[in-house]
Formats: sequence, C-alpha cells, structure tokens
Amino acid sequence: MVKNTVDESCEEISKKLQNPQNELKRLSMEIFEKEKMLIDTGEVTEKDLIDYTKKLIDYIRKSGIDNKEMPDLIEKIDQNLIDKFIKIKQDIIQKKESNESLKGDIINAREFISLTPQTYSDEKNQITSQLRTVEQRNERQKEEWKIVNDRKISFKSLKVRRNTYQKIKESQNALTEEIVKYETELQN
Repeated sequence: MVKNTVDESCEEISKKLQNPQNELKRLSMEIFEKEKMLIDTGEVTEKDLIDYTKKLIDYIRKSGIDNKEMPDLIEKIDQNLIDKFIKIKQDIIQKKESNESLKGDIINAREFISLTPQTYSDEKNQITSQLRTVEQRNERQKEEWKIVNDRKISFKSLKVRRNTYQKIKESQNALTEEIVKYETELQN
C-alpha cells in the first residue's frame, strides 16, 4: 500500500516535471497579472491584507495590551471575508475602467464643449462662407444648364431649318428638272 502511494506520488511528480516550461510560463503569467492588478489598483492583495492583520494582532498580543473585548480575529478571517475583499477589488477595478472610458469620452468631446463666443462666431462665419460658395456654385450650374438648354433649342431649330431648306432645295431641283424636260419636249 505504501508502495502504491509512493508510486502514485512519483507519477504525479513526473507528470508535473514533464512540462516545466509550461508551468513556468503559467506561473510567470499569474505573477504578471497579479502585479498588473496591484499596479492598477494601487493596493495590496487580499492575502497580504490578511497577513498584515495577523501580524498586527500578534504585535498587539505580544506588546502586552490585554484587551479581552478584542475577539480572536484570526478565526474570523475566513473565505467569505476573502471573497468580499475580492469583490470589492473587482468593483474598484470596474469603476476605474469605466472612469477611464468616461475620461476618454470627455477628452474627445472637449472641442464641442469648449465653444467660446469667438470660436462660435468664427465657425459661424466659416459655415456661412461655405454656404455662400455652395449657393454660388449652384447658381453657376443653373446658368450653365440654361445656356446648354438654349444651345440645344437653337441647334434643334437649326436642324429643322436645314431639313426645311433641304426639302425646298430638293423640290426646286425636281421642278428645275421638270422645267428642263418640258422645255426639251417643247423644242423637239
């Protein structure tokens, strides 16, 4: 039985040692995340708080302060308290992140919020100038379209007159040919 337990523990140890690189990476990531969390919140971890509290209680007891009303806090530091610490820290981190996003939104909106009378009048004049430019461009386009339409109408009237002229010329040529035929017949 002892041999089985030793064999099992040897197997567990060998499994753990098979991938020491992965374990090292995992641990270094955990350390990095914990350090980042500490830097972000600017506070100590829950375990550190518990250790500090225990050391403080030991110091109070060793220093001779005999306070019978002071409960034995070491036993009261349980998992629920640790969970509450963790929840409080998560709330702090969430509020910090939301405050950062709010700060970014405020910085982005600063140009809209910081309208002074001078910038308002400058922007109004600029917009009015742009509007006048657009209106003038539209007027020019209308005039150009009017000129184009007038030219189309005159071109169509020229076509009609040319067609009429062609018809008259053809009929005149036909009449001239008939007259010439008639005169040649008369002379014969």
